[in-house]
Amino acid sequence: MPVYHRSAARTVEYSYNDFCVAQVALGLNRTDDYHKYMSRSGNWLNLWNNKTKSFGVRGFVIPRSAKSKTFLIDHWADPTVCSPINFQGDKCFYWYDEFYEASSWTYSFFTPQNVAKLVSLNGGPEGFIHRLDVYFANRLFDPGNEPAFLVPFMYNYVGRPDRTAEVTRDIISKNYNSTQKGLPGNDDAGAMASWYIFTTLGFFPVAGQDLYLISPPHFEFSTLSLDPKNLMRTFTIKAYDLTPTSYIQSARLNGQVLKRNWFRHTEIMNGGVLELWMDERKSEWGTEPEAWPPSYEPKFKGPSDIVDSSDIADSSDIADSSDIADSSDIADSRDSSDSRDIADSIEELEKSEE
Repeated sequence: MPVYHRSAARTVEYSYNDFCVAQVALGLNRTDDYHKYMSRSGNWLNLWNNKTKSFGVRGFVIPRSAKSKTFLIDHWADPTVCSPINFQGDKCFYWYDEFYEASSWTYSFFTPQNVAKLVSLNGGPEGFIHRLDVYFANRLFDPGNEPAFLVPFMYNYVGRPDRTAEVTRDIISKNYNSTQKGLPGNDDAGAMASWYIFTTLGFFPVAGQDLYLISPPHFEFSTLSLDPKNLMRTFTIKAYDLTPTSYIQSARLNGQVLKRNWFRHTEIMNGGVLELWMDERKSEWGTEPEAWPPSYEPKFKGPSDIVDSSDIADSSDIADSSDIADSSDIADSRDSSDSRDIADSIEELEKSEE
């Protein structure tokens, strides 16, 4: 009888779930629970194996043995298994294997709570951009399943919204159309359709956070009704001089200059307008570190049940440590001074305990 574990997929996804639980605890002023679950949100690192390579890229999520705690290299040496170029049927869709509906290549990107740490594991922004480029160039991205939904927008986290624009446009042109087979996979209660809608509107949500990542819309003008009881409460997206290949030159949100390549839900929940000025040339908009989306490093590190420090990637084994920005520094540099983030609430909690 098979054991239904999906250990690698669950470890990565549960780490993010724990991050989300931590934010609920933060809102309820339950400090102990916040510390507990925020610490657990880093458990995906227990499966990070810096020795695994694929297409010249090093470092992947690899399952471990529950008994010996060693990496299951013999069975999962190839991170492309369950990707579009190495699909293995039942192995990828039933519950008795380590990954579910995606490859290690895809699950190794799934750290939306702390992308800065993932960037540092890849040697910094340029290494992470290279990893993304390899992923898309070699058809490892699967548009038909949810684990990969955020990956095309992760260029925003390292100052390359131009690549987000190029990749998302390519995905839509090749995988979405108005025929009976116009979706790349099972819609799964609207998942595929929602990816298309958000992408063509020009902003994509980071699930479990109040962040939207900006990309060029496919429409010159769109208006969303935010309250069925108040038709005047709307969010409008305007794109000036938009073409199918144009890039964002500058932006305004609610009349204010927006240099960030992201915004918060609180900034539009009462209504608003996002204005984007477009041109065929690439620009510097959204490229500076202060314009990148925030990441949240677990501040309180607790014991791990399965981590073996000898198997976890050492920073010196990844690159020269002088060339790698500390993950906490990356996270700090991406916090916008004009928006209140989770760090503010943490500070308030700590002051209340003194």
